[in-house]
Amino acid sequence: MKITFIGPEGKWIDQILSSLPDSGRKVLAEHLQSVDQFLSRSGKITPDALFIAADGAEDTTHQIARIRDEVDHLSIFLWQEETDGQTARRCLKSGATDFFGPDSLDRLPVVFPVHLERAQKIVSGRKREQQLLERVEFFGKLVEILPAGVFVSQNGKFVFMNPAGARILGFSSPEEATGREISLTFLPGNHAAIEEKIRHLLQSKSPIPAFETTIRRVDGGLVHVEIKGAFALFNGQPAVLLAIRDIGDRKRAETKLQEEQRLFRMFMANIPDAIYFKDRDGRFLRVNAAQARRLGLDSPEQAEGKSDFDFLPEEEARRNLEEERKVMETGEMLSAEREKIMPSGERCWIRTIKVPLRDERGEVIGIFGITRDITAEKRAQLEIRKLFQAVEQSPLSVVITNRNGDIEYVNPTFTQITGYAQEEVLGKNPRILKSGKHPPEFYRNLWETITSGSIWHGEFVNRKKNGELYHEQATIGPVRDSSGEITHFIGLKLDITDRKKLEEQLFQMQRVEALGRLAGGIAHDFNNLLTVINGYVDIMLRELREGERFFEELVEVRDAGRRAASLTRQLLAFGRKQILKPKSLNLNLLIQDLSRMLRRLIGEDVELVTRLAPDLLPVKVDPAQLEQVIINLAINARDAMPNGGRLVIQTENVHVDGEFAAFGGDSPTGDYVLMTVSDTGTGMDEETRSHIFEPFFTTKEPGVGTGLGLSTVYGIVKQSGGYIWVDSEPGRGTTFKIYLPVLESPESGGLEQKTEPGALRGEEVVLVVEDSESVRSIVCRMLGRCGYRPRAVSSPEEALKLVESLDTPPDLLLTDVIMPGMSGRELVQKLKQHWPRLRVIFMSGYPQEAVSKQGVLEPGLAFIQKPFTPQVLLQKIREVLDSREEGGPLQSVPQDRDAL
Repeated sequence: MKITFIGPEGKWIDQILSSLPDSGRKVLAEHLQSVDQFLSRSGKITPDALFIAADGAEDTTHQIARIRDEVDHLSIFLWQEETDGQTARRCLKSGATDFFGPDSLDRLPVVFPVHLERAQKIVSGRKREQQLLERVEFFGKLVEILPAGVFVSQNGKFVFMNPAGARILGFSSPEEATGREISLTFLPGNHAAIEEKIRHLLQSKSPIPAFETTIRRVDGGLVHVEIKGAFALFNGQPAVLLAIRDIGDRKRAETKLQEEQRLFRMFMANIPDAIYFKDRDGRFLRVNAAQARRLGLDSPEQAEGKSDFDFLPEEEARRNLEEERKVMETGEMLSAEREKIMPSGERCWIRTIKVPLRDERGEVIGIFGITRDITAEKRAQLEIRKLFQAVEQSPLSVVITNRNGDIEYVNPTFTQITGYAQEEVLGKNPRILKSGKHPPEFYRNLWETITSGSIWHGEFVNRKKNGELYHEQATIGPVRDSSGEITHFIGLKLDITDRKKLEEQLFQMQRVEALGRLAGGIAHDFNNLLTVINGYVDIMLRELREGERFFEELVEVRDAGRRAASLTRQLLAFGRKQILKPKSLNLNLLIQDLSRMLRRLIGEDVELVTRLAPDLLPVKVDPAQLEQVIINLAINARDAMPNGGRLVIQTENVHVDGEFAAFGGDSPTGDYVLMTVSDTGTGMDEETRSHIFEPFFTTKEPGVGTGLGLSTVYGIVKQSGGYIWVDSEPGRGTTFKIYLPVLESPESGGLEQKTEPGALRGEEVVLVVEDSESVRSIVCRMLGRCGYRPRAVSSPEEALKLVESLDTPPDLLLTDVIMPGMSGRELVQKLKQHWPRLRVIFMSGYPQEAVSKQGVLEPGLAFIQKPFTPQVLLQKIREVLDSREEGGPLQSVPQDRDAL
């Protein structure tokens, strides 16, 4: 216990201390000189009791008042050395608790504890009051700042509301809500239930447990809340205390969480990939349905708490555990593809991804893994790889463009054909291949076809990078995506350049064949007419001398007739239907024999050079026809060198292998004699070269040439079993290469010797069988003028009747081959039954094909082709009559070269 003494030092302090009752408490005495000294620290140190010595009545009274104002609960005792009742009373009024003096110290032990206890009670009461006020203030402020709404309701109306409650219900301030009906916040669906809870609260004073409901805001909006209620007294009256918490955000969060959980469950249940979560020891925390099926389980829950060792082979389970430990240690993702053997024995491929599973602090707590069956993907990749390889190695040119026609892919065949590298065409339009050979409508039709979704089929003439033209057969169509939209176009193109060349050759051959049939169809009648015309002209010219009347005109008629005969032979030669008399021949001898005439033919300004192989092998050809080939080529060369030049004829032995034979067309492999005829003339372009062997095609002026020269060459070479090839460019001359097959069994070769004109006369009897009266007549005149005795009939039947009346056979039978009713060959067979040694000459104006069918071109039989001149006929007759063997050798009589 602490006691403060204020006043002068003296024994009065000791008197008081000694008079204090023994309370068991230690007394701490403090002496101060003045009240000011006490007041200066009174807020810091407050004693249990204070004794102040009287020092003048007025001053002591004032000092006590000052102390009481500062410390109203302190027990203040007045000490008077001499008791002054009036001063004591004034001091008591100023706030003194009691007064003592030397004469009243006996009272001190009795009243001091009482006064001290009373002061302590006042202090305690005041402390409790202060604490209560502070608590009220604290809870008032707490209610003010609470996020939950606090409402007090009496008689169904709001009497108090904190700011949070005002915000929840939409009031601008708590005061705005005061006096409002609380039921206005209830909804029809929950009004009765809430009213019942409040009624039960007021009756039972039992609290309302927390419940959730929806209430209406003052603006009509709805808010989801949690409500708790308690009974309370407010201003001394029963009231309902409600705590309302806006749980809209929580509800929304719960709804969102529930939706996320629902989506997660759907995701886990429906995703075809196997998904799993493992702890650090490799035990499954959770798996989806796909992973459960992969482990052979009926439900995902069966896997929880177990590990791969419970389901998989130990080796595979151990590998998984090691991988997962490494992932957890390094924190890095693992991605791997593996081939597996299923229990059924089927091979499958899987792709596995494993990542560390972390908690909210980032600590690794396990593994999250996904496993996907990629078997179909792998198979698709394999198919795509096969397809790509097939496209890359395809003999077809493959081009893929986007929707706008820009090239996105070409295969190696495209680059090989066009000469463009892949990088040169990517992003370009296929129009870079345009040759200018197609009109705009051609490309417009193509584009309209494929953009409409249809497939275009057709042929292109395109241009390579080097400018060379080539032919393509193409199929172009759209490529669609899964929705059916056109995204690309693909073109498959076949290089048909070689086929086009073959088709052109076939077309040429078909035209040759058609012309041959035409020539063959008219040859008989035409040759009969020419035989008559040329025969009579020759007879008339023999009767006239040069310079006499009509001599020159007859010469012109004779020349025209011979040209007509030559034209017929050329047509037949081109159609390979003329009658050939092939024989073993050294080509060098023929060229040497023709050299003098060729020099006269080509003129002095053209140099003729022959380069003849000394060891040239023999060929089997018709010499007269081969002369025709050389002469025609020489004439063409001369016309191509109007300012002079050089004509080179060269021979050599060559061997044609498979590759060269394929280049040369349908020619077989083997040994050939190659005759090359080249000039230094103007040359030809590609367009001209493609037509030079066509009949009647010519680049010469009208009236110059017949257009049959090279077509005749072509026909003779082909009919002789050879083939011809030409190389020419404008300004670089022309080279013809003629390949003739070598004769395997050489015969004696050389040129035929002509019969001297004086040896053509005779006196023999010649039986002439000819269905054409004009031909019979001219033949008989030819024979009669040379001393022969002709007997003429118009048919085989007449000939048979005639010989029956003859005692001796005729010396010679000259018969047409093809006649109505019976052929000349059949007639000969019948006559030889009577006269086996009868000599025979067949004659015909039909082409070789028709005559060959009659069998008159067989070895040992004599044949003469219409039209013929008197000299040719008489030479053939003399040859047969003078031969020792019947019928004489079969050979074609060389035509008069001037008639060519």
